[in-house]
This record gives sequence, structure tokens and C-alpha cells, in this order.
Amino acid sequence: MPKMDMRRYVPWLESRYVQELGGAIEPMCVNSCDEVFAMGYESVVNCTGIGAGKLANDRSVTPYRGQILRVRNLIGLKECLLEESREEIGSYVFGFDDYLVLGGTFERGQTNLIPEPTAIEAIVSRCQALLVAGGVTQVEKLADERIAALAGLRPCRDIGPLHEAVRLEQEHRSDGKTLVHNYGHGRAGVTLSWGCANQVVELLEAAGIRSL
Repeated sequence: MPKMDMRRYVPWLESRYVQELGGAIEPMCVNSCDEVFAMGYESVVNCTGIGAGKLANDRSVTPYRGQILRVRNLIGLKECLLEESREEIGSYVFGFDDYLVLGGTFERGQTNLIPEPTAIEAIVSRCQALLVAGGVTQVEKLADERIAALAGLRPCRDIGPLHEAVRLEQEHRSDGKTLVHNYGHGRAGVTLSWGCANQVVELLEAAGIRSL
């Protein structure tokens, strides 16, 4: 699966949208998609993540907290190792140019954005065991130099056994305007992003909207 350094990837996406494609980013707070249409737009793509629960009145949208730890790469790891998650527990080590990401958790309905020390220490222990199983040495140094512990919310959509029940469809409106929903990607946001974006463009073009 793809691995992205978000410190570089997100600024690149923003630059491509604004500088190459002529788009604009306007921070604002809206309470409904109707408010956006009232500004004069004929088409809206709803990619609001957890906020889609309110904007689209979708009760299946559920936050899942993830906790990770960034550390200096003192062990010279170049590979990425991943053990598939079991309910709330998953173990992975992703290496970047100057640091490692150790993870993680998958906690349904938890919205506290302050990392929990006990959870972070459990992540370190699991990642050390994962590295040992993968034949990596010097794992005792894994978390000697810690950069930051972080907690964030994944915008999941729970339908039956699925946590990433992505909603990607056009909502048919009585006013004839075009509303496309694209949310509920959960843990798979980066993995699904380009494919979902292509499908959004196809829906807009099918509705007669010229894409950028």
C-alpha cells in the first residue's frame, strides 16, 4: 500500500490545485451543503470526513481514534513492517527519510486527541516484537529518541461489519444542482484517494459539469 510523508504530500497537493489548476482554498464554517449552494455554486463535492455526518445527516459516520509515535530512526530501518489489525489493535513501523512512525490503535467512538501514555508504551512493545519477528536487530533502541506522540480521528463509516463503507455517489436534488458525496474512507484515505477522485470527476462530467 502507498506510504506518504504528509509533510510533503499535502503541500504538493495544495500547490497543484492552486498554482497549476487555478483553484482557491477558502477556510469557512458551513452547517449544510445548502449553504454552499446558496453562495452561487452549481456543483458541490462533499469531502468533509467526520463532518459529513452532520452535513449529510449520515448517522453511520463514526470517529475511530488512532494513536502513533514518531521516533528517530536509530536502527537504520529501511523496510516497512505491518501486522494486520485485530479489532482496536494494529502494529506497524513505517520508515521515512528522517524518522519512523510506530502504530497504532483503532478505537471506535473515541474523540480525545491527547495521546495516552499507556497506549503509546504498548505500541512501542508491540512494534519491538514485530521487528524481532522480522529479523531486525537493536530493537531495544527503537524509541530512545522520541519526536512526538500523536492522536487523530479517522473518518470511518460503519455499515454492518464494514468500517470503511465509502459513500461515493451523486445525490439527486430537486433543484437540479449537482451534489456528489465522497467520504467514509476511514484508515484507507490515501490508498483510495486517487481512485475516488477519478470517480468523482466521472460523476461530475456525466452531470454536465466541466472538470478542472
